[in-house]
Amino acid sequence: MRPDKRLRALFVFDEAHAFSARLLTELLAEGRKFGIGVVVASQYPERLEPELRAAAAGAAGTHLVFRVPPASARTVGGWIGMTPRAAEAVLPSLPVGRAVVATAGEPAELVTGAPLPGASGAPWASCVAATALECTDATSADPIGPVDAIDDTILLELVGQEAAGRPVGEPELLVALARREFDPVAPEAARREVAELLARGWIDRDGGRLRATAAGARRLGIGAPTGATTESAEHRALLVEALRVFARRGLRMEILRQGRFDTRLPDAVVAIAPRPSAEAAPADVWRSLDARRATWAWRFFRGRHVHVEAEVSGAERRDRIRRGLAKADRSGAYALFLVADARRARRVRAALLDAGAYPARAQVWTLARARSAGAAAQPLRP
Repeated sequence: MRPDKRLRALFVFDEAHAFSARLLTELLAEGRKFGIGVVVASQYPERLEPELRAAAAGAAGTHLVFRVPPASARTVGGWIGMTPRAAEAVLPSLPVGRAVVATAGEPAELVTGAPLPGASGAPWASCVAATALECTDATSADPIGPVDAIDDTILLELVGQEAAGRPVGEPELLVALARREFDPVAPEAARREVAELLARGWIDRDGGRLRATAAGARRLGIGAPTGATTESAEHRALLVEALRVFARRGLRMEILRQGRFDTRLPDAVVAIAPRPSAEAAPADVWRSLDARRATWAWRFFRGRHVHVEAEVSGAERRDRIRRGLAKADRSGAYALFLVADARRARRVRAALLDAGAYPARAQVWTLARARSAGAAAQPLRP
């Protein structure tokens, strides 16, 4: 044990679910004796590996919880010692900027963040407005997400090329990224990011070709648990096959975390035109949108963002199809239903025709490869 209690180093891990669970577990469990402080932050605590969740619960001195959706309240409430009923009543309704904090040996309390340095008026409101401007779709109350980072773009390109049966080496990858229909990536920036992804272990070289590793695939949502209460191997395989289809087109399909208390979420979303950053010049925004209007995705989905619903047994139930369609309509999105065989596709299409939604507001894809779910559920080599 160190004779003094000084903090020698502080590590902050934002989006902690994207880091090595083993590394974070060791830091949480052993770091204190060496004067190492660790801040672990995540919007998706369910994505943390079991050993990391155990270390966070047992070794972390303080837990801080901001407002969470009703679907996550029960799970997150346990981290701060709240009963399931209390967590569901309190956590989803916390005001912006307020949180519940629980410190070892002390009861949980409600705290308010200090005003930002140099800010005037309503600092929290201005922060929320700026975040909404950058990270949400202006036509919908539902968040769609920020413009993809370069690392996600590279991973999508590799997954798409491999799914098309043409894995690429680094020179071919740099050329493909520079020639993207929209938001091209300069070779210099792409080369730096490839080196970073290799060092991080998200991609590797295999016989001169680059490929996404299992960790890189998980970054895109492949292999990550969705939290669906009735998820089957075929359900997961449908989402993976659709992700590959969109990746071949240079689009990211984000598989969403599900929760039994929040039925508003689709299985996945695709932003046909992600909202640009606040710093983007109007002329650049217009050029990006104009380029996207000529793409297959813009024409097929009528310029709307896409709500993706994978249906297995639900394809036989019209109420499930109507519910998925209603969720998309509330967000002004296009509804895309995924099935694994033609018979179920006919059932879904008939329901959409009766609702007057096919093909203007909804469509169904038949992804036959998902039927052999045992193979499709393991999408990439480890």
